[in-house]
Amino acid sequence: MTRDQSGVEPCGTVIVFKGEQALQGVMTACMVEAKEQGLSREGVMSAGTTRHTVRIEDDLWDRAHAKAVREGTTVSERVRAGLREYVYGPEVRHTIAESLVYLIPKALEDLKGPVAGVVELPIHLDWGPDRRYDVADDASCAMLYQLTLQNSGSVDELGGIVNAGRLVGLWPSMRLPGRCRRLWESTFPQLPKHREGKEHPSWTTLNG
Repeated sequence: MTRDQSGVEPCGTVIVFKGEQALQGVMTACMVEAKEQGLSREGVMSAGTTRHTVRIEDDLWDRAHAKAVREGTTVSERVRAGLREYVYGPEVRHTIAESLVYLIPKALEDLKGPVAGVVELPIHLDWGPDRRYDVADDASCAMLYQLTLQNSGSVDELGGIVNAGRLVGLWPSMRLPGRCRRLWESTFPQLPKHREGKEHPSWTTLNG
């Protein structure tokens, strides 16, 4: 039977966690792990020694070790990961949209952008090859406002690009991250809350 390289080894039907550093302070969670595996309470040895043992079937150990090797990890690391998830809960995945800070003006009337003509966005708001948008065209203007509301780092910049009247008219069809939309709607009741447009898809994640 093969020894796990990071401190866990099978001992007959027992996995031995060597050293306090391996599972220091998580003996209770270790007992829970044993219970979840269908093992008896007797399968967990006393935490009063520097070795903590959990009984496990040989076949299960062999399968776990083989799978860990294929995945480039170790059984003990998978056990520690399981204990961490049990104690602290599953890792929460966040979208980039959820990590952004959205700016809003003090009043909707502060949005005094043009109602016609072409607006060219600066590169920090639009990385595309063509950054020019026709404000009089609804689809073009909606895209202009979506990029500005999501990415602008200045209230003055917002006020110079976005027009309050155009924003209210386009709001139902604009695609925005849910948190951004809720922030604007909760601040400005003039914005219609019932919309046909869909929430912007959260297609980019952190901790991927």
